[in-house]
This record gives sequence, C-alpha cells and structure tokens, in this order.
Amino acid sequence: MSELILSSIADGVAVVTLNRADALNALTPEMLGELKELFQELDRNVQCRAIVLAGQPRAFSVGADLKGRVAEYDSGGARDPMGEIVRELFSSMEKVSKPIIAALAGYVLGGGLELALACDLRIADSTAKFGFPEANVGSMPGAGGTQRLTRLVGPGVAMELMFSGDRISADEAYRLGIVNKVVHENEAVSAAVEFGKKVATKAPLSIDRIKRSIYVAMSSDLATGLEFEQISHAFLRGTEDREEGMRAFVEKRPAKFIGR
Repeated sequence: MSELILSSIADGVAVVTLNRADALNALTPEMLGELKELFQELDRNVQCRAIVLAGQPRAFSVGADLKGRVAEYDSGGARDPMGEIVRELFSSMEKVSKPIIAALAGYVLGGGLELALACDLRIADSTAKFGFPEANVGSMPGAGGTQRLTRLVGPGVAMELMFSGDRISADEAYRLGIVNKVVHENEAVSAAVEFGKKVATKAPLSIDRIKRSIYVAMSSDLATGLEFEQISHAFLRGTEDREEGMRAFVEKRPAKFIGR
C-alpha cells in the first residue's frame, strides 16, 4: 500500500482512511485499486469484524480527479480506467462480509458521494456537504449513484439533486435518509468506530447473512428475497456460533463467537 490509503485495526474494527488531503481526496484509479485490494484483505481477516471508511476533515472525497480525466482526453485513449475500477470497487463492497460504515465530513461530492452510498451505513458530522455536480461538467453519476441514491430516497429527490447540482447539509441528508446519523464536528469517525465495536460483538456469520439478504431484497422480487432469507436462516441454525449464542443466553453470559 502507498500512503494514499491508511489503515489500522483495533477491537475488531478496521479504520480505512483516504489520504489525499491536499487534493480533497479526489479519487484516482490507483487509490481505488488499493482500496479494492484492502477491502478484500480485510474481508479475509478474522480479526476484523467491521470496517470504517473515513476521509479528511475538509473532505471525505470530492469525487473523480478531474485533472486526470482531462489528461485522458488529451491522450486520446479510448479506455476509461477510472470508470472500470470505480464500478468494480463499488460493486465488490456489497460482497464484503463485514459492514462498511462511512464516516463523513466536509465535502462528499460526485464520486465521493457514490463511494459513501456504496457503503452499508453512513454517519456524518455537522460539516458534511453532499451533492452531485456532474451535470455541471457534461457528465452524470456513473458509478451507481443514480441507482443507489434512488433506492434510498426515491426518484423525485434523486432527480432534484442530480439535475440541480445543489449541495445539501448533513441535517438535510439525514432528513432525506441519505445518512443514518449526524454527529458533532470531528466526531464522525469515533461514532462510526463505536458502532463498529457493537457489531464486532455479534455473530460474524449472522452479520454476513443479514447484509446479503438485505442486498438481495434491494435487487429482486419478494419471493426471491424470502427464499434467500429462508436459506440463510437454515444455514445459521447449523453453525457453531448459533449453538454458542443459545447456550450463552440460557447461561446468562456473553457469547464467544468464532465465525463458524
């Protein structure tokens, strides 16, 4: 890993930090490739039970590095390396078995907002500003923003934000359902970590199956979702953690889950 992405693990929670503060965490293919690799590593790491994705106080991320995008035009290349890796990364985040919690501060714009929407939960501090400015430069959200935001807030609100390019406050984002919680300035990371610690006490296989079932619900009909839920519930009944959870409850002690 370069210094573009920082990471640490404590008490079952990995904190992953975007580290291009001088560029307001403008996203590059290199950054996104490293982030994808790191998420895959953390998914395999049994010491990690939840992931917090954070930025800098001035910006979670302002989206794609537009200087790099202009350079692509100048080079005459037909490929879109930024588009390829960003779509791969954001889609892969749904498949990570641990919850990914976005800790948001400052600017959360364009591809940065799409990255936040690809996380499972979002906690913002009072400084966060959200927006989709792509129509200002002849583009549109192209990394799942039109799909994920619409599923969260409905088509009318999604169109208003994307047509206008306006920025909204953290409180407004909470009112609309874009973020789960708003906390005081500089407290988003600590609040996200505290939630991650709570998740870390739960059965890992339960968290994985709950996450998968909810994403199935968002992309399929009710019958398909109910079938997947039933299969997942039956799977958990046969796990060691399920037996441990039941015995711990009866014996009035904390459960010791091992992910099996």
